[in-house]
Amino acid sequence: ERGGGERLGLALVRSVTMEDDVLSLSLTANGKLLAMSLLDGTVRVVFLDSLNFFLSLYGHRLPVLCLDTSSDSTLLVSGSADKNVKIWGLDFGDCHKSMLAHQDNVMAVKFVP
Repeated sequence: ERGGGERLGLALVRSVTMEDDVLSLSLTANGKLLAMSLLDGTVRVVFLDSLNFFLSLYGHRLPVLCLDTSSDSTLLVSGSADKNVKIWGLDFGDCHKSMLAHQDNVMAVKFVP
């Protein structure tokens, strides 16, 4: 309940079936794309309105544990159990930068506007 006694609820509007477990989600700020990190180490990007496929991002050797999208909806950052952080372009899915970022799993990444 909220302060005024009003109840909030959730309703399933639609769903998408993935070939592997989804570990993390991120929506772009413009509301057009949904990025999902999968147990197989890939990131799948779909159009939010239709859930149709847009991009697959390949490059991590182990599961992608976290991701975030930039405030201008042009970049995605992913962190993985392979100890790497990668910055991807959301126009063509190219990897702009890959960094060995940690001595352990990368558990959280965040763009700062």
